[in-house]
Amino acid sequence: MNFSCPDVKSIGLGGGSIVREHDGEFTVGPDSVGYKIQTEALVFNGNVSTTTDYTVAGNASIDIGDRSKVQHLTNDGISSFKAEVKKMLEKVVDTMKTSPEDLPVLLVGGGAVIAPDELAGASRVIKPEYSGVANAIGAAIARVSAVVDTVKSTETKSVATLVEEISKEAVQRAVESGAAQDSVKIVEVETLPLPVSCHSLGYSKEKLTQMAVYCEQESIHHQSCRRI
Repeated sequence: MNFSCPDVKSIGLGGGSIVREHDGEFTVGPDSVGYKIQTEALVFNGNVSTTTDYTVAGNASIDIGDRSKVQHLTNDGISSFKAEVKKMLEKVVDTMKTSPEDLPVLLVGGGAVIAPDELAGASRVIKPEYSGVANAIGAAIARVSAVVDTVKSTETKSVATLVEEISKEAVQRAVESGAAQDSVKIVEVETLPLPVSCHSLGYSKEKLTQMAVYCEQESIHHQSCRRI
């Protein structure tokens, strides 16, 4: 079964991306300190230069960690870092645009802080006040879903009966994953007779049917989120 998804492109750039300098050339990522940023980044008394460190050093309005730990970073280095980040973001924005016109760019997530306020190809760059917790909010309001994809024999049961049983199983899986029982609905059912000989299994041809059932939580009940 195929489900439509947003166009997603990934680049190795985030708040924990490692910044390196060699012979005056700066590289950003794609490797990162990841979740260890609060122990390995310079502003957190670590010894790895990250995008967060250079961002703090280059913007007095950003209050992350201990600014004194990045005072040794040079102005030339900070400028080169900003230029590299800007180039990386402009490139990925350009590949995702469906029109040559400038379009608004919305930046969310903890790493949004490292992005510049202006980008070529963007009519404006938007960083919402609580952009840093967007991932947690998204996880909290996302619909719970479940899929059952199986092969069943129609030797003793009708297709309708089997679909009903599998639908109940899909609903139960969604509930076990956190969905509220009264909010779950079946959104798609697909049955396909298998065009193979099944004599070795004791069934005649066309007595096996592949079934796929997809269900999702229809409405959102009370959920909580917290920033980690």
